[in-house]
Amino acid sequence: MKKSIIFLALLNFNLSLFGCNSNNKQAIDNSISTSASSSEVKKEKLSKEYITGKWTSTEEDWPIEIEIYKNNDTEQLQLDITAPQDSVGTYTTASGYSSYSNPDNSIRYKFSLDLDNQLIMTKTFPNMKSNEVGAVRGWLLQKVED
Repeated sequence: MKKSIIFLALLNFNLSLFGCNSNNKQAIDNSISTSASSSEVKKEKLSKEYITGKWTSTEEDWPIEIEIYKNNDTEQLQLDITAPQDSVGTYTTASGYSSYSNPDNSIRYKFSLDLDNQLIMTKTFPNMKSNEVGAVRGWLLQKVED
């Protein structure tokens, strides 16, 4: 979106600098306002409603399948990692909906939204020493429609 606005602004500047009648200038101004409004992405908010459901990785080389749901016994959200096999597990949140950990808090998964409303899940190891690497590559997730 920024690139198209910058391009159109430069085009507008060049046309006005090298001669442009008012009809063309108005057409360029309309083009700029149309481009800006049509390419705006509605920013989602990370919420319990948004995050609940089944998700899968968008990257073939970094697969993961998860489900986030409300545990009826504890009334808290739970994160189940269902694939790949070496990552399978259930993680809970003490409060909120954007951070989940295992019982001893040695692994934590956090969720956020990028500028294009894509859900990102990161894995950290909070108990690691400061000189050790404490995070791995995040996952870009897409919602699985039932």
